[in-house]
Amino acid sequence: MAKAKTMYWQVVPGIVLISVNTDVPPSDEDWDGYLEDVAREINNIKGVLVYSEAVGPSATQRARVDEASQQHDVELKTAIMTGSRLVRGVVTALNWAQGGKVKAFPTTGFQEAVDYLELEDEEKVKTKVTLKLLARAANVTIEAFADESGQFRRKYDS
Repeated sequence: MAKAKTMYWQVVPGIVLISVNTDVPPSDEDWDGYLEDVAREINNIKGVLVYSEAVGPSATQRARVDEASQQHDVELKTAIMTGSRLVRGVVTALNWAQGGKVKAFPTTGFQEAVDYLELEDEEKVKTKVTLKLLARAANVTIEAFADESGQFRRKYDS
């Protein structure tokens, strides 16, 4: 029986690598696959966008990020959207280790995250569409987009 995925990620060619974590901490198998894709695309993208409600990589997985970043001359900006104070603490630690290229945003902060990554308007649209598709695959609701259907607004207006 195949193990359930703990992360879903995809490259938006020439723009960004997007990752969405499920509510389960990343498995080593998923983490290693993700890092391989980041390494493969590092010279072809502007940055990385991560969405994680409350879970993050283990200490061992974070150490593998440090090792991988030392092998490349390119420093990618990474925007992490999270609702967890614990994950924000991890992001702060990663930021120190990564030379100030990692920044945390609330789960409602999509616009701020893509602005930090310095994406153009068309790139933001492609990133948003891909993030929504990955979230659907991961069975995760992106809080930044919660009111786009108008359902939330209608619920509280009545």
